[in-house]
Amino acid sequence: MSYPPPTYGAPGGYGGYGGYSGVQEHPQGTMILIFGLVGIFFAPLAIAAWVMGSKALKEIDASGIQYSNRSNVSTGKIIGMIVTILAIIGLVIGVFAFIAFMTALGSTGY
Repeated sequence: MSYPPPTYGAPGGYGGYGGYSGVQEHPQGTMILIFGLVGIFFAPLAIAAWVMGSKALKEIDASGIQYSNRSNVSTGKIIGMIVTILAIIGLVIGVFAFIAFMTALGSTGY
């Protein structure tokens, strides 16, 4: 007499700890959110959050799978966009201020 091989997970194929619940996380969701937040202090990570978030949202929309961390991806992308735009504005203002300072310094005759 032979016995069937043992099965693992919840009995009867129901959800639960060992079974498939139908909802999963996007593998880069948390990383995109962290990049967006850390991008506040280090702007290149904000750019990475924006680019990676856009790509991940396209993957999520194309897959048809319900991801539990779509909001993390979206939030990280939005934070990355805002921080990147503010960094560009700050850079432009800084360049104009530097030029104005150097022009004013040059016109005083020192």
